[in-house]
Amino acid sequence: MRIPVALYPFSSKHLPVVKFFNKLQNRYTLSELISFPGNGLVGKDAGYSRAHPDVGLTVTDALFSERSAWDMLVFADVTSAQYEYAVNIEDIFERLLQADKILHYFSSYTNAPQRVQLLSEIYSKKVKFSEETILEASKYGISENEFSYLDKPVVLVGGLFEEADVFEVLLGLVDKLRDEGLTVTTVTKNSIGRMFGFHTLSHIIGRCDLSEAQKVHEINRFIKALELIERPDVVLLEAPDALKRFNDYAPNGFGIRTYMLCQAINPDYLVCCVPCDLAIGELVDRLSADFSNKFGSSIHAVHVSNVVIDSMNVMQEYALSHVHVDLQTVQKQINSQRAISKIPLFDVVGQGVDDLYTHMRSFLLS
Repeated sequence: MRIPVALYPFSSKHLPVVKFFNKLQNRYTLSELISFPGNGLVGKDAGYSRAHPDVGLTVTDALFSERSAWDMLVFADVTSAQYEYAVNIEDIFERLLQADKILHYFSSYTNAPQRVQLLSEIYSKKVKFSEETILEASKYGISENEFSYLDKPVVLVGGLFEEADVFEVLLGLVDKLRDEGLTVTTVTKNSIGRMFGFHTLSHIIGRCDLSEAQKVHEINRFIKALELIERPDVVLLEAPDALKRFNDYAPNGFGIRTYMLCQAINPDYLVCCVPCDLAIGELVDRLSADFSNKFGSSIHAVHVSNVVIDSMNVMQEYALSHVHVDLQTVQKQINSQRAISKIPLFDVVGQGVDDLYTHMRSFLLS
């Protein structure tokens, strides 16, 4: 029997998790979405957060409702700014634990705040941490000086903008591959992905005692060890950051971490998630040639997101911000550019992942 859980604090970044939560694991069922009081999403269906179709779960701010039908609180990734809206969040955890709820904190024990660590010791059977997969590659026959190549095809999913449905496309492909009876080794930047059996690289990328070259080598050894252990049919990687600088005002990470990942593991197939207003055939073709040199792979498929960059705000605030348009606008953009772009354009959110999956499978099996 599945354990009913609540996801907290819900934000638009967690919408892909909501959509695939019950499909990609069989231990828990998602019963409630809870956000901070005053959040504009409260009282609305979760799909509203990205102008996506309704998913059937309404966002609430009632953490301590008598009608709560969940047993475990999944505390998902939050930014430091979001903490400002949650006064005494450790007090909230303590009240929940006293009410005999389970807390699943999506960070490792060592990275959790000291008071959360203390609560885990007091309520030892009620607090779960999401620990990273850490492997000693040498145990699997990979020598310290060895640089390995994967035997199975590698698919990289990344975006020109990190909010352009990258995680949703990744989850959709995992779901489809598993439905086909295939084994997938998945590496993501989202710690909540560990709930679905995914792995993360933060224990390597975040180390201060390694040079960048050493990190590349360690990523290579880690993913090769995963391949030897899990024996997948496909290795699926989520780009750790945006693939390209946006402009001089908003560098957007420069794609440095994704470059490191692709130096470690060369992708065979690249899905690029593109904001709707940038899904222009000639631009995508130029980007593909650039990525071929930078990442060792051209773009094989494009997901067109309903994200649109707020260019005026970029000029004023020197940071990327965005709005969401309706999915009909995405389809119009695809229809207008399909004949121009040499690379196939897909709408995974509006039309589903099947067409993208068929294209990917035919390419990898050719």
